[in-house]
Amino acid sequence: MTDDSGHGTLWAGITALYGEPGVAEACLVAQDEAGADVLLLLAAALMARRGVSLDGAGPALAAAVEPWRSEVVRPLRALRRRWRGLDGVEPLRERLKALELEAERAQFERLAPRLAGSPAEPGARLLRENLAAVEPMLSAGSLDALAAALARGWRPAPGG
Repeated sequence: MTDDSGHGTLWAGITALYGEPGVAEACLVAQDEAGADVLLLLAAALMARRGVSLDGAGPALAAAVEPWRSEVVRPLRALRRRWRGLDGVEPLRERLKALELEAERAQFERLAPRLAGSPAEPGARLLRENLAAVEPMLSAGSLDALAAALARGWRPAPGG
């Protein structure tokens, strides 16, 4: 999907970030241990790479995606996870996984127009601040581990 709003560039940056070594694992730990929204974490990290502070924006960002997340994304994920290891269901799990990704993309489309903030110096401090802004319930240890994983291979953000 391409669009003229820049959302396609942001989505490409988020998917590339998720594919970096250790990032998926760290995000999933935060999701499983603290109920963190992986998409919000990745968006916060990408905005930090672009030098955009999300200070104060976390609650509005979470509120913008929560209905979709709770009604669509979470139920798809829960079903996919429940089916893990069941005989003969793997092809259906893969289709469900594809639907979950589509649902996350739709969630991102709701989030993208709200990803604005004030200019800030890109770096580890901004990364940690942005992560804490979007997921304030993360423990200090989880936040540190996540920030460390997201900071590996730091480089300018795509389109940033």
